[in-house]
Amino acid sequence: MLGAYHDRFIELFYPEVFSYTMSNLRAAAGHFDWRYSEIRLSDGGKVIHEIEWAGPPGLNARWVIEASDVQLQTFPLDKV
Repeated sequence: MLGAYHDRFIELFYPEVFSYTMSNLRAAAGHFDWRYSEIRLSDGGKVIHEIEWAGPPGLNARWVIEASDVQLQTFPLDKV
């Protein structure tokens, strides 16, 4: 995905995904803009990454990924 200023690519990698859910009332409109991200551990020690996407007023999407780990890399657009 693109960074906030559209000058970088952001890549998220989950080595082993155990489950995920995406709730979006208007999926045809896309997943909107990234509002926030939260990373926490489940009771079983797995990583839970929750992302909320901000849509038009009153519409949000939520993505929850349960995985072994989450890794993030960024790349300048001119290096890809």
